[in-house]
Amino acid sequence: VYMSGGLLTHSTITGNSFFTNRSGMGIYATGAGALITHCVITDNVSSNDIGNNNRGGGVYTYGGIGSAFEVIFSNCRIANNHTWNGSGAGLFIWGGRVLIEDCLIERNSSLNSADSSGGFTATACPDLICRNTIIQCNTNNGTWAGGAEIRSGHLFEHCIIRSNRAFHAGGLFN
Repeated sequence: VYMSGGLLTHSTITGNSFFTNRSGMGIYATGAGALITHCVITDNVSSNDIGNNNRGGGVYTYGGIGSAFEVIFSNCRIANNHTWNGSGAGLFIWGGRVLIEDCLIERNSSLNSADSSGGFTATACPDLICRNTIIQCNTNNGTWAGGAEIRSGHLFEHCIIRSNRAFHAGGLFN
């Protein structure tokens, strides 16, 4: 699903894959004003044999410009997504303001990667708020962060981060 703003609600995005240097196999959201609510994003695969450019097996967001949140995830389940030679298997956020609320991010895996994060990765975000969200049972057999790797401003509020695995920082790496 490609989004440049808009609403995606009560949907299941599952079983999508591409095997040559691609990101966001389930959802690719760019620009401002994307609202993703009550969705299940599962069993999507981003793979590449030659580099670490695969990001977001489940979801990839590329930030827009504006003062409000560009992307909002509410009441979503992001599970069983995978990257091969990539990062942010469940969710990869590149820039913009993002709100993740009342979500479940679980059982995502980043395989064969020196890069980051099984659950989700956030880079260059001026504002990332993660609230009332469970991040669990995600794995990275590469280097950093099983649960989440955050390289930007962030607030985690009333979240549960448990049972994630990686060589460094199983739960959260900042």
